[in-house]
Amino acid sequence: MSESITDSELATTAVISHLSGRFRGKTKRLTGELLRIGTADDAEIRISARDLPPGPSSVPPGEPHGTLVRVGEIYELRASEEADIWVNGVRAVQSNLESGDILEVGEGGPVIRFRIYPAGSGAFKSVAEVFADCLECVRHARSPAERAGLLLAGPPVELLTRTAPRVRALVGLAILSPFIAVAALWIQSQRFEAHLQSELETVRRMNEVAKLSDARSLSDERIEALRAALAENVNRIATLEQRSGARGRVIAMASRSVVFIQGAWGFDAPDGSPLRIAVGPDGNPLTEPSGPRLTIDGDGPPVEILFTGTGFVVSHDGLLLTNRHVAEPLGLHLVRASDTKDAALLRCDPVDAEVTSLELSDATPRAGDEVVVLGYPTGITALVARADPEAVQALRDRGPLDFWDVALQLSRGGLIAPLATAGVVGQVTDGAVVYDAETTHGGSGGPVLDLDGRVLAINTAILPDFDGSNLGVPAVEAFRLLKDDGNAATRPVVAD
Repeated sequence: MSESITDSELATTAVISHLSGRFRGKTKRLTGELLRIGTADDAEIRISARDLPPGPSSVPPGEPHGTLVRVGEIYELRASEEADIWVNGVRAVQSNLESGDILEVGEGGPVIRFRIYPAGSGAFKSVAEVFADCLECVRHARSPAERAGLLLAGPPVELLTRTAPRVRALVGLAILSPFIAVAALWIQSQRFEAHLQSELETVRRMNEVAKLSDARSLSDERIEALRAALAENVNRIATLEQRSGARGRVIAMASRSVVFIQGAWGFDAPDGSPLRIAVGPDGNPLTEPSGPRLTIDGDGPPVEILFTGTGFVVSHDGLLLTNRHVAEPLGLHLVRASDTKDAALLRCDPVDAEVTSLELSDATPRAGDEVVVLGYPTGITALVARADPEAVQALRDRGPLDFWDVALQLSRGGLIAPLATAGVVGQVTDGAVVYDAETTHGGSGGPVLDLDGRVLAINTAILPDFDGSNLGVPAVEAFRLLKDDGNAATRPVVAD
């Protein structure tokens, strides 16, 4: 090259990730214009001789199997004459690498992923890249036990170490939320139990006093006062016994009525042509420093923005309540949406008779009221992380699965269930209910329930800069969406 370009002047950063062999899990940023691939200690991209295919190697000891040569923003692979290097399953002698390409040194040898990121971006993996790398690691594992271990530990470890800080925080919350909720419920149960025992002791003492007292020395007024006090304590004990298990009953009753929603949207030109990802003659996506190249021509895959959310059943013939920002991209399923609040009504197929239509409360919540929030925070990521190893292995055995296939297989396996968090109402206004039951993106549209299982609000927003405060649209907005339906079969169940 006639002119050298320093690393600081480049618009992109190249990174390799080892997907098999002794260095599996290691990631390295590439710097310099000439990078050797080999077993020598000083090789810039080092592989282990133990990972190479069995039999004598054609490459002399210490010599590189190939080199990566940087030409501007492009990396060119040049395989040594004696070497056997494959790129995306095709044997290569010389090839310009694209972001996402897989290099295999020797058939069945160590596997390396090559990626390109914008300079200064931190070179963090996306969630899709994490799962793609984990599945590739599993594919090259050497034993069933190793595959099982990679499926169980690979995605959580990668999500918590290789992704952007915000994604790490969301994944950590998704993993810890069930444990935090169980611990909180256990502590609350212990407090109720202690309070209950105290009330029982009070009643026992009152009974002893009544037995030891000479009824003939008591006035009628005193006897009535004792009876009233005894009845009050009995009622308080019954209330405490009911509340001690209320959260569990609400979660068990409402979980099957909470729906996982997924969708996608894209962009169309004025003539109706969809925005697509541009592909080259070889069918591989074309990239630019800012990301994939986009076009309205060609036959590349359409650009899709994937999203997930939550909804809940309010009638047996298939009416669902959710947020407007979740419902509107779905289009054909939308019945109506509020013009002023983040609430919407969807229609699906009639629900199973065993699924309960959640009751809408017409009461105004009060500060201090306890609530339970159900939903699907972090969407597919949390569902896969919560699945048992056998279920994840079953997904892997089906081959490469996309966003839609994973959810379909989880549904068929009965593995889609909402997460539950509990808290108290902090503030109520005409437009919002504020509560500290934690949730995050993907939980939008879920029900906010009181301890009688009635819907007080539709979960709609989080306050990322103020932990512990989330917002819901009051249930009165749901009544406005449903009251003009005109079909008695579609009217919601309303609590008395």
